[in-house]
Amino acid sequence: MPDQHEAEQISVARPARPAAFGCLANIVSVVLGALVGTVMTVVAALLLFLPTTSTGTVHDAPAEVASAGGYSGHAAAIKRTSRVLGGDSDAVWLGRNSGGDVTRGHVVEVSAGWGPAAEMRVEWLADAAVLRFSRGVEIRVPVSVFKDTR
Repeated sequence: MPDQHEAEQISVARPARPAAFGCLANIVSVVLGALVGTVMTVVAALLLFLPTTSTGTVHDAPAEVASAGGYSGHAAAIKRTSRVLGGDSDAVWLGRNSGGDVTRGHVVEVSAGWGPAAEMRVEWLADAAVLRFSRGVEIRVPVSVFKDTR
C-alpha cells in the first residue's frame, strides 16, 4: 500500500481585536444608514410639498381716495402660490405696500370659477376695496379689515 500523506493544517495568525468589533460595525452602519435615509426623506418632502409664492400685479390705491379713507400707502397684490405636487393657486393680498409688494394683510383666495386673477380690477373707495373679476364676481373688503395701523 502506498504511503498516504496526511494534509497539513496551516493556521493563519489574525490580529487581536475584540470579539464584539464586527457586531459594533454592523450596528453603526445600520444607525448611520437610518439617519441618512431620514435626512434625505425630509429634504425630498420639503422640496415636493413646500410652496413658493410669487407676486404678480400690484394695484396701488389712488392717493386721494386712500387719504380720504385713512389708508394711504396700501395696495392689492395678486400672488401665485406654486407647489410641485398640488398645482397653483391665486390670492389677492390687501395691505400696506412695502417696496412694491404686500407682505402682510388680508388675503382673499381666488376661486378658479371667478376667472383669471390677472384680469382682476380693483375699485378703491373711501370705505372699502372692491375686487372685480372677469366673470362678474365682486368681492367687497372693508377698510377696517385690511388697514395696517402698525
